[in-house]
Amino acid sequence: MIGGCGCSLQLLQDFRRKRERYVFICNLDEDPVMNIDGQHIKLEELAQGKPPQGEVRKGERHTERYRAGDLNIRIDYVVTGVCDPKDEGCEVTWYNATLTVTRGDQKKVVKAVGVCGC
Repeated sequence: MIGGCGCSLQLLQDFRRKRERYVFICNLDEDPVMNIDGQHIKLEELAQGKPPQGEVRKGERHTERYRAGDLNIRIDYVVTGVCDPKDEGCEVTWYNATLTVTRGDQKKVVKAVGVCGC
């Protein structure tokens, strides 16, 4: 979401250490990007589970799937925070996320936190 509308995710340990490093960024105007082994990899969206529509509530879940070459990426989101309904200027939702990256029979799962909105 950096610099526009979309989503950004940080690894949990980077968030706790207040590091401004992101593992996943998806802006509305650009291809989604994931940092894998220190490289920014452009992703192709395969499927987007239906994010919550209307009034979003804590605990709601959705899943997105991406591909980059022989990498398959699944992001499972859980809503952890929403804007106060009285705050008309707030347009974001906070998430915990589990990122699963697979290549052949190799699989890596990492925890992340982030925000989506404008």
